[in-house]
Amino acid sequence: NVYTHDWSKSQLMWRLGGTRVETTDTLYFVDGTPPDPDNIQNIQEREVTTTNTELYYTNLRYNRNITERFFWYVGANWDRNIPAGIENRYIGDAGVGNIWYDNDKIKWRTTYGASYTDQEDTVERTDVESTFVGARLTSAFDYQITASTSFTNTFIGDLNFDCVVDFRDLAAL
Repeated sequence: NVYTHDWSKSQLMWRLGGTRVETTDTLYFVDGTPPDPDNIQNIQEREVTTTNTELYYTNLRYNRNITERFFWYVGANWDRNIPAGIENRYIGDAGVGNIWYDNDKIKWRTTYGASYTDQEDTVERTDVESTFVGARLTSAFDYQITASTSFTNTFIGDLNFDCVVDFRDLAAL
């Protein structure tokens, strides 16, 4: 879900979403006596429910135009991505951006900024810091192919200044 409010020179945008998948399996086992096809009372069953996917996110962002094609922004993000090992990740970012195209058919903007990340992993990692200052580069591209079909591509990259080999692609945000 994306909620926006536009003013003449600025925009406030709030995104939120999530996915959760649970699977229930029925396990069958024998209570310790040899199975008897004529007596099924010694066969027990138990249901086990597991969470396979748990992904949630929310982002709040404010853009303010400086000129028709140049703007500044500030944003705050939270996400949880259990399959990726992320219990909670908080990101604050700010910077400037360019509007390359903004018409009925093509919308493309890029941003360049600084970020601060605080991440809690499901399993503690010792190879990277859980909090870091970084550089953020984004690209948001929308192309209206037909009246009912569009192509959208969003890239968000965050470079960790504490460990430059720790480059995180945050496109799901």
